[in-house]
Amino acid sequence: MPKFAEQLGFSFPYILRPAGTHGGRGMLLLSDPSKLPELEQFAFDGREYYMTEFVDFRSPDGLYRKYRFFVIGGKAIPRHMIASESWKIHSASRESELYRSRDIMKEEKAFVDHPPQQSVSLCTTIYETLKLDFFGIDCSIDEEGNLLVFEINACMRYATPDPKTDPFYQTEKIEKALARLIEQKAGGMQKPR
Repeated sequence: MPKFAEQLGFSFPYILRPAGTHGGRGMLLLSDPSKLPELEQFAFDGREYYMTEFVDFRSPDGLYRKYRFFVIGGKAIPRHMIASESWKIHSASRESELYRSRDIMKEEKAFVDHPPQQSVSLCTTIYETLKLDFFGIDCSIDEEGNLLVFEINACMRYATPDPKTDPFYQTEKIEKALARLIEQKAGGMQKPR
């Protein structure tokens, strides 16, 4: 694996994960050569894997933040911002003491209500490039509003009725936008004869 990574121009640190997965299961950060024995957890039996350069996206306050947008018919809708002390961020991070002690929920609310305009513009640029009617973007956002993209996925999950994972009811906004898009697309279709 290290020789293959080197041939591709990768250097430590990098992330390896099974292809076709979403949600972080099986994702491994190889920070340096001492971590190579951890590769034994993977079945190198012809399966495909993603290899991604790891960029340390820690904010100046020492926290990692993962932002998610859904782009529906060219319009970017913020889904959430989750903060963690770890680079591998999941919705369960909201249950940590960090959220209570630093009032991260207020920061997330500000993001979903008023995402950085530069970020929204970049989502539009991605839409214009991909020309997909529906997709999600997981990313980090720097102080200027630029995106460090982790994943763009046309099958990204948005529907979580649990208030723990959707405290600001963004799912409703996404579902309404998706319904409008479907109605718009169906309106242009001819009825079967």
